[in-house]
Amino acid sequence: MATSKVESGITLDIKIKLTLTVEEARALETMTGYGHKSFLDGYYKQLGKSYMQPHEKGLISLFETIKKSLPTELKKVDSIIKHINDMPK
Repeated sequence: MATSKVESGITLDIKIKLTLTVEEARALETMTGYGHKSFLDGYYKQLGKSYMQPHEKGLISLFETIKKSLPTELKKVDSIIKHINDMPK
């Protein structure tokens, strides 16, 4: 006799989009440039662990996302700015 299995569940995926100015994006890229370990070492030394430690996993993921995505977007911005600046006047 065949056995059947039925499962149900709910999956919820909430995302927040953040819009930055170019200056803010450059600052964020620079701020994360040393990596999450250096950031956390400095943060914990100066400010303690109570606030950030529960969010370490999210911070690590954030730094990885920034490192992977932001430089490409800033290169596009730089290319657009260069193109505009190179236009005949």
